[in-house]
Amino acid sequence: MGPLLAAAGVVLALSGVTVLAASGKARRRLGSRNSALRAVAEELRGRPEAAGEVVDVAAGDLVPGDAQVEDGRAVVRDLPFPGTDLVRERGGERSAVTGGARIVEGRLRVRLLSSGPGSIVACAAAVTAPAAVSPVVGCAGVLLLAAGAAAGVPPLAAVLAVLGVLLAWRPLRRLVFVLGLADLAEGGLLARNADVAPAIAGVEVLLMDKNGTLTHGQRRAQSLVAVPGVGATDLARAVVLAGFADETPEGVSSIELVAREHGADAAAPPDGGWSAVPFTPQTRISGVDLDDGTQLRKGARAAMREWSAARGLAWPAELDDLLDEYEAAAMTALVVGDSRAGLLGAVAFGAPVRARVAAGIAEVRSLGVDVVLLTGDSPAVARQMGRLVGVSDVVAEADPEAKVAAVAAWRSRPAVVAMVGDGDNDAPALAASQLGIAPHSGLPGAKAVADVIDLDSDPGKLGWAITLMRARAAEAGSLVTYARTALVLAVLGAVGTALTGSAVVVAAIAAAVLAIAAVRAVNRPGVPRPHPARPPSSTREALWPLR
Repeated sequence: MGPLLAAAGVVLALSGVTVLAASGKARRRLGSRNSALRAVAEELRGRPEAAGEVVDVAAGDLVPGDAQVEDGRAVVRDLPFPGTDLVRERGGERSAVTGGARIVEGRLRVRLLSSGPGSIVACAAAVTAPAAVSPVVGCAGVLLLAAGAAAGVPPLAAVLAVLGVLLAWRPLRRLVFVLGLADLAEGGLLARNADVAPAIAGVEVLLMDKNGTLTHGQRRAQSLVAVPGVGATDLARAVVLAGFADETPEGVSSIELVAREHGADAAAPPDGGWSAVPFTPQTRISGVDLDDGTQLRKGARAAMREWSAARGLAWPAELDDLLDEYEAAAMTALVVGDSRAGLLGAVAFGAPVRARVAAGIAEVRSLGVDVVLLTGDSPAVARQMGRLVGVSDVVAEADPEAKVAAVAAWRSRPAVVAMVGDGDNDAPALAASQLGIAPHSGLPGAKAVADVIDLDSDPGKLGWAITLMRARAAEAGSLVTYARTALVLAVLGAVGTALTGSAVVVAAIAAAVLAIAAVRAVNRPGVPRPHPARPPSSTREALWPLR
């Protein structure tokens, strides 16, 4: 047994050296990656501004926290990565600015959604910093070295070896996931903490919002169509009155459409007194009540059908034909009604589907993940959008409570549920899921509760992210197996001295395999991204005709 114990001692010592070397290499690797991200995060940590403050920033200034543009227009370097010079302005999906962004040209007034230290950049930089390599890994390497030196005393060597393996596996497992999160950060997916890594790897159900998530930006008004017998001007004026108190993108864009097609006079505010009826996801209707008793409403088909029936207004058959036509094109149409004049027509909204969404969803489904589309749109629009992007499981007319219920239903199966959404109405579902993902173009409520922010607002790359983290999870799983082996060896060593020598030998094997797994994890290249998501910086001139 002497030569075998000596060999085991050498293996244990080499394993200790290997674990120490892997720990040092991981620190260096994390130190060399995302260094620009960490430099920006360090600058943010020293900024005194707090969430809620309104700040003016001009060329050369740093945005001191995650923010929403309230006024102005500028070219912004949203992160210190190549090709991130983009236009930022008030309204739409260009209104979000990441903390640490640098103003290249122009001027903005922004409202801070977070302090500098609380920004997503600062959080992501902390998660993937060299300090994420726990010093416990080094301690484990030293224990394995000591076990090798004590090979001549089998009981001591067995105890030291088993302790070294048991001490190493948890921090090594975490390190494996941190390296994966560093890959994701380079790909524009920033995680708030390292705990989301196993959730990304384990996703079984992906719930996706439609508007602003699968499509570019919020829905914008595209056209006005009056029912027979109603003049286009009358419909346009009713759209303005019904939407004047509606501050949603749909309400604002409706008035903008009227102004473009019928002139500024048609888009003027209502004369005399009026009271607003605000839109809510539950009622799905908005409008105003004028002082003369007239009620003007704009809303979804089902909600407006109930409203008109309650007032004894006839529902024109031509209106259903019009709405069916829009829904067949995956466009949302809101009905416009006047309590005195009846149903007047519809205003249609649309937004282009983001590039690569269908291919990205197909990739996610090929990984065995169920994809579900959640939308507040009508069933016909939801089904048509599902056909466009390759999703057969759709939930239509889903308000925030319905989305939360969908998350709860899938989690009860049980399943690991990820939710992707951009709106404030998606925030409860994002918070209820094991993994909440919000696009950078999303609204503050969604981004505040999301675990991951997608800087590219590109749901097409989620398959890449899941594949990468599953590869990391497989490595982490092997570490668990080796740690369990070490635990069995500890029991064997405790049975009696007759088995202690064997325990040292097998512990050496377990330590060697653990060390090899650590080296493989540190040296493993990331899964190549299927496509670049950010536009090249040369698009700055095309996007921003300042002069």
